[in-house]
Amino acid sequence: MKLLPRITRDNVREISERSRRGSDGLNQGIEAALVLVLFLLVGFGLDSWFGTTPIMVIVMSVLAAVGLFATFKMRYEQRMDQLDAERRAKLAGASTADDDVAEEHDAETAR
Repeated sequence: MKLLPRITRDNVREISERSRRGSDGLNQGIEAALVLVLFLLVGFGLDSWFGTTPIMVIVMSVLAAVGLFATFKMRYEQRMDQLDAERRAKLAGASTADDDVAEEHDAETAR
């Protein structure tokens, strides 16, 4: 019974590439939290500077949320396009291999 997955060079490369890309959910969560906190602090600073109590905090938090949503949506669409292209390439390779096998079979049958 295996309790841990087998670590291979391909797995390590995939994990390091995923971490480098920033597509890991933990990275995105930390990014979202930091951006929201940063924008809230900037809003608080602007409110204290201008003397407006909650207005800039609300504006900056809405801007941060909209920006994060747009960023996450863009990353998601890029990843789905990449996976779709990989899937289509696999299907094209599989159909080419199937065509080669069918041609070999037809050649053998014709003899």
